[in-house]
Amino acid sequence: MGQVTLKQLAELSGLSIRTVSRILRKEPNVMPEKREIVLALAEKYQYVPNMAARNLRLRRKEFVGILCGDFEQEAIIKKVQHLERSLVEKGYFPVLGRVDTPRTDFAKILNAWAGAVEYVIVLVPPGEGGVEALHHVAEKFPIRFIYVDSEGVPDSSVLLIDRCAAVADSVDLFFRRGCKRIAYVGSVVSRLPGIRLSFERNNRPFSELIRIKSAAEFTDGYASGPKLLKAKVDAAFFATDRMAAG
Repeated sequence: MGQVTLKQLAELSGLSIRTVSRILRKEPNVMPEKREIVLALAEKYQYVPNMAARNLRLRRKEFVGILCGDFEQEAIIKKVQHLERSLVEKGYFPVLGRVDTPRTDFAKILNAWAGAVEYVIVLVPPGEGGVEALHHVAEKFPIRFIYVDSEGVPDSSVLLIDRCAAVADSVDLFFRRGCKRIAYVGSVVSRLPGIRLSFERNNRPFSELIRIKSAAEFTDGYASGPKLLKAKVDAAFFATDRMAAG
C-alpha cells in the first residue's frame, strides 16, 4: 500500500476518523490501546498528515521557507540575511527552519510548512543527514525546493553562488609556486568553475585535478589528511575554512 490517507488509516484501525485525528494531534482522553494501534499503523504506512489541504484554503503562498543550519558561521548568517532582505523586497515573508543535522526531523518541518509555503530555499550541507536525507523526505511534499551549492539533487532547482574569480586566483597561486598535484577537498560544486578556470589559464588539463569528496566540517578536514598523503599531493584547496583548519 502507498501513502495512506486519514480515512484509510481510520478504516485500517477500525476507528472513526475523528478518533484517529485526535490521536494524531496528541489530544488527551483517548484509550491507550486505541492510541497504540493508530500510531503503529501510522508508522508502518509512513502516514503524512495532509496539512497542505488545510493550508491551501488559507491561500498563504507569499511565505518562502529557508532551511539552514550552523548559525555560528558568519558566512551562513550573511547568506540568510541577504536572502531575507531580497525576499521581503519582492513581497515575500521568509520562514526560517533550523537544521541540526543529522538529527533534524525534516518531515516534521515540511509537514508544518506544507500548503503555507510554495518554495523552500535549502542551505543544508552535503553528507549524512544533510541534503541527501532531506531530498528523500522532500519528494513526498507538494513544495518546490531550491538547493544552494548542492549537486546530485535530481529533478530540483540548484543555485550555485559565483565564487569563480576568487577561487581561480587562489589556485593560480599554487601554479605560480610550482605545484603540480593539486587536490580539491569537499563537495561544494560552486568552487569547481573557479578551479577549472585556473587550470585552463595555466595550460593544465582539468582532468589532473585530484578530487577528494567530503563533508564540510572541521573533523572532515582532519580526516582528509591521510587521503591527501596517500594521493601525494603538493597543494590542496578546501571547500571551507573550517575544513582547512582541520
